[in-house]
Amino acid sequence: MLNCNFTDNIANRYGGAVYFSGTGEVTNCNFTNNSATYDGGAVWIYSGTVSNCNFTNNSATYDGGAVWIYSGTVSNCNFTANKATGDESCGGAVYFYKDSEGTVTNVVLLIIMHI
Repeated sequence: MLNCNFTDNIANRYGGAVYFSGTGEVTNCNFTNNSATYDGGAVWIYSGTVSNCNFTNNSATYDGGAVWIYSGTVSNCNFTANKATGDESCGGAVYFYKDSEGTVTNVVLLIIMHI
């Protein structure tokens, strides 16, 4: 995926906007208001790279409000108001699967709280 915009997409399981069951690359994309019933509110990727992307207000019921990734790299991305909403969910912005290896570099995380 290169230079794409994804808005208001919904997945009944994984990857609200983008799903890679193998290796994939997501570069220079914008993800806004996407959701997944399970994991990866915007992106679910088994292995690969997510770079130079913006994630705003994406959500997943379980893990990875914006991105769920088994192994790979997330770099130069901005995450704003993404959330994993379940009682035992993890990774409001990014979730790397347990016992996997991954790298996060040059990432900006903004958490918006309404009081």
